[in-house]
Amino acid sequence: MPAMRFNVMSFVFLGLALGVVGPPAGSAAAQDIDAGSELTLPVAGVPYRLSVPAGTDTVYVTYRPGSNVEIQEVLDAGGERTVSWTPLRAGVVRVTTAESSETLSVRFDRTPLPGVLVMVVAGLILFGGMVYALRKLLASDDVSPDFAADT
Repeated sequence: MPAMRFNVMSFVFLGLALGVVGPPAGSAAAQDIDAGSELTLPVAGVPYRLSVPAGTDTVYVTYRPGSNVEIQEVLDAGGERTVSWTPLRAGVVRVTTAESSETLSVRFDRTPLPGVLVMVVAGLILFGGMVYALRKLLASDDVSPDFAADT
């Protein structure tokens, strides 16, 4: 019975660890991102409204800032206080206007399958190696009954 309880608990823990918190992509309406307040993380492919200072004409969005593969997107604010923005990809993003700059983290729209597969394979390798080593250790007949332990 303890083995059954361990298997059930393993699956429950795995389900909790791999679970995605939050609504599915596209189910939420556009959200406001205000500089200086607590931010809600944007989701790739879901439209958001950025609140910018009054009189701002251009908003620059830089994906993966400071890296060799950074991409810049230019949004036209037209002097309005809000700009509609749909993040192209997940990752670190810097939103810059003439007066301010804000760094955001854009979430994936769903759980990335390659990431889950890498974690499962790593777990199998690590725990499989541990089980193999314990079995080999416990099945070892190298210790004689006359062995005196050093204490």
